[in-house]
Amino acid sequence: MLNFLGTGSAFSPELGNTSAYFIKEKGLYLIDCGGLVFKELIKTIDLKQIKQINIFITHSHSDHVGSLGTLISYINNRYDIEINIYHGGIKLLEYLDLIGISRDYYNLSELNKVEINKVDFEFIKTLHSERIECFGLKIKSKDKAIYYSGDSSIIPEGIYSDFLNNKVDTLYQDVTLIEENESHLSLNKLIKLIPENMRDKVVCMHLNENSKEEIEKYGFNIAKKM
Repeated sequence: MLNFLGTGSAFSPELGNTSAYFIKEKGLYLIDCGGLVFKELIKTIDLKQIKQINIFITHSHSDHVGSLGTLISYINNRYDIEINIYHGGIKLLEYLDLIGISRDYYNLSELNKVEINKVDFEFIKTLHSERIECFGLKIKSKDKAIYYSGDSSIIPEGIYSDFLNNKVDTLYQDVTLIEENESHLSLNKLIKLIPENMRDKVVCMHLNENSKEEIEKYGFNIAKKM
């Protein structure tokens, strides 16, 4: 369901900043917009075919919002495309004001749930940083449900239960090889949480250049850049 513009951690520029999207009926649905994402987006997506951009921001670290302002300004200067930005409770308005992006350029909504074009989006609070709020994103259509972790050291209890009971079809989970990490879910924890016969439903992201083989060895999938 999701396509990736980047799959890397903040310190793995060769993999790009982790960001995913899908297109439905001339609408672009984008999750996060880190510093390296704008360049990949304009190379990958034909914006002439897009009428509306819906952006979902999981948290305010720079590898998730670093080129958001550039994207907003670019769209407003080059295209007649409506921009809607959604978040679960982060200081995004203050950030966009700070970098000088006119409030007339976009619509900003803080909410828990929203339905857009028969697709439900739900922000779910996670644990990533003591300094800022962070959220995962559950996306549900008529016949499919997925969960995108953003950056998180946990899988929220409700999501985990739904996954084990086949109510969430795919987990997109950020993973680190570092043990006892308070910012991202460690691979060893993921191995303990996910039964072997369900690991093909997990897509690992927020990677570094050394993690691919180790993750795949245990039966998990790797997010792949378009």
